[in-house]
Amino acid sequence: VVFYYHALECILNVESKRLFLAARKERLEKLDKKYAMEQMSEMVMSKDFHQALLSCCVMCVVKAVGTTHKLRPGTDVQSMQVYQALTVCDSNPFEFQKVSEFFARCLSVEFAKEAPGNNQKKNGDDSAQSAMLPVLPQLLRRDFERSEYNLLESFLWARDHKFGSSLPDRLQDFQEHTEKHQEDEGITWWPVQSLHPTLPEEIMDLPTDEDGSLVLSPKFPCTSLIASAIEESDEAYQAAMARRFADYKCVSRIIEKILRRSYQRIAALCANQDIPSASPLVKHAWLAFRYIMRNHIYLFYDRHVDHWILCCLYGVAKQLGMEPEVKFSKIIEAYVSVRGPDLGDVTCQRIVRNIKIENGSGDGDQWGNVITLYNKVFVPIMKEHLIYSKALELAAKQTKAVMRFALDEEMADSTNIV
Repeated sequence: VVFYYHALECILNVESKRLFLAARKERLEKLDKKYAMEQMSEMVMSKDFHQALLSCCVMCVVKAVGTTHKLRPGTDVQSMQVYQALTVCDSNPFEFQKVSEFFARCLSVEFAKEAPGNNQKKNGDDSAQSAMLPVLPQLLRRDFERSEYNLLESFLWARDHKFGSSLPDRLQDFQEHTEKHQEDEGITWWPVQSLHPTLPEEIMDLPTDEDGSLVLSPKFPCTSLIASAIEESDEAYQAAMARRFADYKCVSRIIEKILRRSYQRIAALCANQDIPSASPLVKHAWLAFRYIMRNHIYLFYDRHVDHWILCCLYGVAKQLGMEPEVKFSKIIEAYVSVRGPDLGDVTCQRIVRNIKIENGSGDGDQWGNVITLYNKVFVPIMKEHLIYSKALELAAKQTKAVMRFALDEEMADSTNIV
């Protein structure tokens, strides 16, 4: 309980300072200041916020108790993971993810130096320490990061009635609101800005107008745009837009983290198979992953993010005509080798062999392995994109030319030796 109130006090202190500094900027209009303060008040009064914060504290305390051995809790408490902490505190993965960022950042050493009650240094006493300095030890921070990775890759995408509203619910709301109100509001809620095709290879595959020019970039939600959109609306509409914008900022950060980690994982899987990071396979597998998130986000629901990383690797490698051939069995072996130290071999095998293929109609859900997922789900949806992608076609030609050149060099060397 004491830790919970320390964390809450630190979060409120950091957020109030951030809002104060933002309000001092001349470019921040009066309406924007009012909106920012309303966001702060809404966060403090939110039941979901406090349940998620309590979940963060429970996880840290249980981990700390097990590490220091000062107390000996039962096995059930000691083995408590993210799922159990969320269930006990009646929180859900999306709210936990949103609050955990505040929690980890505000309890870092940098922010804790200015935390309430830690003013001994200002009074000239450098050696004095506060009775309970709200700082997360490095061990707990690493454990917290691992929990966040589990959330990003799996729990966040689960549609579990125990957790109520989840990330898939928010994404569906973004998609529906964009389809219905994009023309009158002028705001694109989905796909988020980080998924917008801005890379040269993605721009090559963008549709064009009749005159051959590219479609203009959409307007994405921002504080000033939302403030102007709700300026002359009723309170119910303002509250709904404020909640949607808060969810949008959190979803944007989630997508950015997943994109960053997916690229790192693709590069690690390729490196395990002696494929350099400069290979077209790394970049175009990641571009295919971005394409799925941008156009078929529903495929992630009730599945693991790594499922689509493996499918993208094999699909792009096949389209590039890699030599030697990149087989699915080799990709799975590389996956177990790369992820095994963190997850364990049993968990890795479960991820690649126990996958929901599609929702059953009357007979229950259909399950299979990652190869079945590739054949039944990935290929029907991605086949056209992989075949007709101009960027991928160009990369395939370049790859074949490089391989042909390398083969000619090898034959020439062998001839000279003879």
